[in-house]
Amino acid sequence: MLSTEHIRVYKRNDVVRPVFLSNKISLAKTLIAVYKDHVGSKRGPLKEALSDCEELGYDYKLVRGMAEVLESRAIFRVDAAVPPLTARTRVFTEAAKHVITDDKDRAEILGVVAEKLNVSIEALDASLYADLEDEQSIAEFDEPSSEELHRFYNYVNTVALMAFSRQIKASVNGSDDYLVILAEAIGDAEATKTRSMTSVVIHLKVTNRLNQRGSKVDEFLARLLKADDWSLEAQIVYPSRNKKYHTLSLSKTSHGGLLEKDPEQIEDVIEIKPRAPKKPAYGDIIVLEELAAKKGVTETAVLREIKREGFTYRDLGGVLVLPEKLDGLKDALDNVGSLGEARSILRSHGVRNFMPVLEAMGYQVEWGKPRSSSRVYRL
Repeated sequence: MLSTEHIRVYKRNDVVRPVFLSNKISLAKTLIAVYKDHVGSKRGPLKEALSDCEELGYDYKLVRGMAEVLESRAIFRVDAAVPPLTARTRVFTEAAKHVITDDKDRAEILGVVAEKLNVSIEALDASLYADLEDEQSIAEFDEPSSEELHRFYNYVNTVALMAFSRQIKASVNGSDDYLVILAEAIGDAEATKTRSMTSVVIHLKVTNRLNQRGSKVDEFLARLLKADDWSLEAQIVYPSRNKKYHTLSLSKTSHGGLLEKDPEQIEDVIEIKPRAPKKPAYGDIIVLEELAAKKGVTETAVLREIKREGFTYRDLGGVLVLPEKLDGLKDALDNVGSLGEARSILRSHGVRNFMPVLEAMGYQVEWGKPRSSSRVYRL
């Protein structure tokens, strides 16, 4: 769904609705052109070009929201002579044997590691943080039409707003058991089914996990839009700090032509109530680059496999952690002081390759001797 800080809504009296895009497509054409022009370029220059669009007088929420839709259609790659995780691990391991005081010492460490890896010092240095977001390059971009971008944007903006619902009522023509299953995944659901109509009422509790709720609302709304006729009414408290309820009303007749889930984000499903596995196949903590290398596939392919499992992970930047696991790690690392302590704590939580996880959680290491005594801190 759309990032909550980019939601655009219209509120008047007791009514709320997403701000749907009009037929003017100049901004859509501009943003699509920006992505096309930056295929092969790094994400940093792309971000700068998108920021320039905000200077043209458009609402920054609109520019960033539409850019989110387009980003989901782009495939980014990491250009590195050495996998960044390997490069960092080898350099940090070598650096732990020395005291680094200036650029000359750093260059010597890089030289030792570069020789072992059979690459140049420059290539190794460039590989160290090539997986940072701004250093990733656009490999491919699946261009939508301007009209499609409008409908895709309207859809994700609607899903994001509906994540703030306290109650959702929906009806579709015909019998739809799977819609009821999706409703039950969102909250306490009551269903009424006949041969001619399926109706559900969903009661939702207040939550801080809006992304998790949004993903469930996404599946529900996408299913709803497939019906020949549908209607929806939601009681929404937006933003969360408000106490007043506003009503969102949508229907096939009035809004069907404005909303469409991006087909790039749709996966085929077997309409059977899923049996969740007892444990995630890849564990509570996943280092994407490491898992992709082990399986011999791309990180995008790994993410698709993880998504099919049905578990929701928090993305810390190349490291995925189950929310409940992340809370435990944060508490355990709260007062950590040395690298040795951090390693012991993370390994006790089942983390073998602990440095990427430690970095992803925002910790820095001030290297010293012995290595296990190196100071660990958060900025």
